[in-house]
Amino acid sequence: MIVTINKLYDKNQIIVSSPFGCFSGKYHGSVIFVNKVCDIEIDVSKVFTLEDFLISENNSYSIVTLNGLTRIIGCVEEIDTDVLYLRLGLDLIAVEILPNANYQKLLGAYVSLSCDNLLLYDTGVLA
Repeated sequence: MIVTINKLYDKNQIIVSSPFGCFSGKYHGSVIFVNKVCDIEIDVSKVFTLEDFLISENNSYSIVTLNGLTRIIGCVEEIDTDVLYLRLGLDLIAVEILPNANYQKLLGAYVSLSCDNLLLYDTGVLA
């Protein structure tokens, strides 16, 4: 996902803007500075259960951090044994899930999920 770094704070914690909103996370990559445009991969550092996914009434992509909690709205693209792929525009976010639940009912649906810690990895593509 192409983002612009808006703010740096506290040991590689950054706030970025994207086509889908502003959000924060811990940056892993090359030198960072405000207004740097970079391509990142988003790692959600939480294992989700079926109950964590809420069907969204809003069928548009969003990723926003408010009061330390990041809410992601995306479309469920694919489901493997322990990974669910959430589409945000041209990008996919892999979300680790607990197996043995009926995640298939979410396929093709816009869902909302919340987490408190994103890891943002610079792909180096725009370096």
